Amino acid sequence: MAEDNTTPVIIRTKVYLTDPEFFCNKSWTISYNINIKKWVSFHSYIPNFYIGENNFFYSGLNGCCTDLEGDFTVLVGNTNKTTTSTTTGIPTRPNYTTTTRYVPSCNLAGELTELFCELDGEVIITVPPTPTTTVCARPSGLITYSFLFIYTLGTDPPVVFNDSLESACAAFPAVQNIIATNDPLNPVNFINSYLGSSNDLAIGEVVYSGGLESIDCSLLADGWYLVYNEPFTNDVYQILNGIIVEITSCCSPSTTTTTTTVFIPECCGIFLASADGIYFYDKLTNTSNQLPVSGYSSTNAIAVTTNKLWSIDSQINEWDITLSPFTSTFNRNIAIPVGFTTSAGIVALDDLTLVGIDSSASPQDIVEMDITGATAVSTVIGSLQANRIGFGNLLYTTDGKLIVINEDSVSGDYYISQYEYSTGILEIEINVGAIALTSIFECNCTIYVTDVDGNVYVVIESTYILLDEEYNVGITPVYGATQVASCVTNSVNPTTTTTTTTP
Repeated sequence: MAEDNTTPVIIRTKVYLTDPEFFCNKSWTISYNINIKKWVSFHSYIPNFYIGENNFFYSGLNGCCTDLEGDFTVLVGNTNKTTTSTTTGIPTRPNYTTTTRYVPSCNLAGELTELFCELDGEVIITVPPTPTTTVCARPSGLITYSFLFIYTLGTDPPVVFNDSLESACAAFPAVQNIIATNDPLNPVNFINSYLGSSNDLAIGEVVYSGGLESIDCSLLADGWYLVYNEPFTNDVYQILNGIIVEITSCCSPSTTTTTTTVFIPECCGIFLASADGIYFYDKLTNTSNQLPVSGYSSTNAIAVTTNKLWSIDSQINEWDITLSPFTSTFNRNIAIPVGFTTSAGIVALDDLTLVGIDSSASPQDIVEMDITGATAVSTVIGSLQANRIGFGNLLYTTDGKLIVINEDSVSGDYYISQYEYSTGILEIEINVGAIALTSIFECNCTIYVTDVDGNVYVVIESTYILLDEEYNVGITPVYGATQVASCVTNSVNPTTTTTTTTP
């Protein structure tokens, strides 16, 4: 009790953290990454609890600090707001005295830094190509032959003797005897049936492995084989890369027939299409060699680039090739555009673009075909004249001209017609009368044509008269020709008057 008989009274008042009269919240939350041992971010919210896991970290608010009925809702203690009171006898309501009180400031102090979150540099978006699977299908109408591995007999395991002509012929008599006598002590498991080509077994023919039930393009393994058919012969066949490259009689090995490796020049490298295959025609030496092109069967012309070879009939057939030395591998079949038919051939502008004649239109259309996909997409470039029928191959030149062989269905005359490719406009044509031309090609700046029998004619530019060179390519029939377009530098000069002659 004080000297003035008054008793000081201390009054405790509940003060809440949310009371802005006493408190100002300047808090925030920061995040720490244990793996990299760094503070990685900050947050404007203030959680009440944290739960940590291996891959996640949780934080949350449970409302405890605003729930007046729950625990931890107040802080109890002295405040800087004091009161005093004096009483005489029974304490009465205290008299408050005015005191100075600190009012907290709720203004944030410090520097604000804006984070720059833009990426600096170049972004390249790569879209993986849609995987496509093209199943190679062997040609239809093939004939089955029995190709025999040549083994030594009476050994276990048997020893293969198909690694050379000499060893094949050495084992030939024993194999022939087994076949002739059907020896029960020697089972015929050394006889393997394979599917041969639709033509006679000749050099350049492709031999597929497996029987009639097989549909893929697997080829017969390399080696020397007998062929068991009727009549049984003394011949043995050498297979390389699935192609017959040599046929030899074991009774007279000196009569060996072999193929030579063909090197085709990009310029003056002329391909000729015939009934039994595709040939390389060397204009400079007037010689020809049949090329190993598996599955070729067509009566229409062909087209070629340095990388590809095509033929066209009810579909477009494509091979991957090399020129020197010449090799070919069947690649795919391409469906022709809907409604497209042709009696003429094709020419290649590049590996994905062919040009042909659509004979379903009247007059017949010159069309460009995009063969990027499984079905060719055609665009009309121009049209032949009325009553004209396209024949043989087309010739595309480096100065953008398209030369077409065609026949007038009314008069029966044949023409060599040249068009400006970019516009489809006819520039000039040469009437060659009744000469039934089927192919056209260029070599050393001179244009040549052939008829179906392989007779060669040269086009003399000064008068545009066809002159018979009095020689033959040695191949008949000739359905069409083709060559790499990058070397076809000559075209017909449209300013010169045409002359119609009969050689």
